[in-house]
Order: sequence, then structure tokens, then C-alpha cells
Amino acid sequence: MNRNIKIIINSLSFIIIILVLLLVYFYLLDARHTFSILGFSLALIYLEIKNKFWANPLFIDSIEISKETIRIKHTNPMLKKGEITFDSNEISNFMNIKKNIFTKNNRIEFDYKKIKTKFVYLKSEIQEIKKLEESISHNKSV
Repeated sequence: MNRNIKIIINSLSFIIIILVLLLVYFYLLDARHTFSILGFSLALIYLEIKNKFWANPLFIDSIEISKETIRIKHTNPMLKKGEITFDSNEISNFMNIKKNIFTKNNRIEFDYKKIKTKFVYLKSEIQEIKKLEESISHNKSV
């Protein structure tokens, strides 16, 4: 499957869940409460879309590692490309969080200049994440 399609599916999967819950709600309850829950659900969908598409998560495209810097090229859920450069000596609390029941995506988290930074990655970027982990652990041990 195309990488861009995977990003869009990961970003919009919450809408399917909300719509299924709305259908169940409509069939189980009276019609008099339908409009209030419909308005609430539409507002929730709007806010989730706004949050997903203008903020996080940032999907990793590639990682370039040098001695002093780490450059991460990323794509946001609107498929807009970007690039962020980090000083490898100022990265702390690096965590590679695997997908499980509570987390929707595989992601990396770390603190950079006391600010928590998160990136999501797909299965195709696993090798680059391993290189990043090795690089950060090597810089901390030196």
C-alpha cells in the first residue's frame, strides 16, 4: 500500500469509530436525544480533524545522522513535508514506544531542550529508528 494512503488511514481512523458509535446510539435510544448527540459528535469530529491535521503526529520520512546533529524529515497528516534538525547532545529521555492496545501507532518520544517531542513511524522506517537509537545511546555513553 502507498505510504501516503497509510498516513491518511492512520490519521482518519477515529472518524470511523465515531460514526459506528453514532449508529449504535441512534438505534438504541429515543429520537428526542438524537440532535444533541449529533451536534456533539459533529463538533468532536471537527475538533479531532483540526487537531490531527494542523498539529501532531508527524510521520518520519527519513533520518540523517551525523556526529553532532540529527536531521529528521517528516510528513504531517495533510501530507505536507518538513524537516527538523536536532543537536544530538541535547536529546534526553529517548523512548521507542511500540504499538499496543493504548497507543495507536509506533512512535518515538524524546526531550529536546526540555520540550517533549513526538514522531510517529510506520513499519517501513524501523531500520532508521534502530540507527537513531544506536546513535543516541552511543552519544550518551561517550
